[in-house]
Amino acid sequence: MAGVATLEMISARGGFEVSDLIDKIVGEVKKNGN
Repeated sequence: MAGVATLEMISARGGFEVSDLIDKIVGEVKKNGN
């Protein structure tokens, strides 16, 4: 799933806060859903 891949990628970089991580995943889901 794209969300999981994004999560793993960002976690590997370790440069994001959890809130930013969630916002990014939600944004990806919305783009893919529409």
